[in-house]
Amino acid sequence: MSIDATKHPGGLNLTDRAFRLSGLPIGAVLLDVGCGEGHSLNYLANKYGIEPYGIDISIDAIQRASQIISKANLTCADAHFMPYEAEFFDGVICECALSVVSQPSGILSEIYRVLKPGGILIASDICDAFGLDEIGKIYTDNGFNIRHFEDHKSALITYLSVLRMQAVDLSTECSPTCDDDYNTRRKKQTYYLAICQRN
Repeated sequence: MSIDATKHPGGLNLTDRAFRLSGLPIGAVLLDVGCGEGHSLNYLANKYGIEPYGIDISIDAIQRASQIISKANLTCADAHFMPYEAEFFDGVICECALSVVSQPSGILSEIYRVLKPGGILIASDICDAFGLDEIGKIYTDNGFNIRHFEDHKSALITYLSVLRMQAVDLSTECSPTCDDDYNTRRKKQTYYLAICQRN
């Protein structure tokens, strides 16, 4: 059993499913918020011909991403203050990024600003299994309609199991704000996919 380089539950299989559910067209201008090393962007550019943009606060991640996907427009910056024009992107993808910040609404307001009216936000992240309704409210309170929502707890359990077998420090993976006890995570947390549309 293994996980791919994306370092999020579900890996590229879930990224692919999310893009297909989004309804975004071939060639869409897509921003990856918290793009990390660019594996999702590279996959979507190669398979669906998106015009790839990525933003990450880590200069090391951006440098590694530039080696993986040279044709992407990559920026090292804080996603609370994105250096993009308003209503520029057809879509935004945000995988395992909102859970690592204290104020996700600040990033969601920026995502709303840079998306075109009717644009699509693809979000997948870890959360308290008993807080899925609250998660949905975070998106609707920031101007998005939730078009599709899925619980992918099994992907999280698989991901954590593999990390545990590899003796990875769980407190550094996906969400440093989460309890780093393996069994607690399995019981209390889940992983969701949300396809949202900007009002």
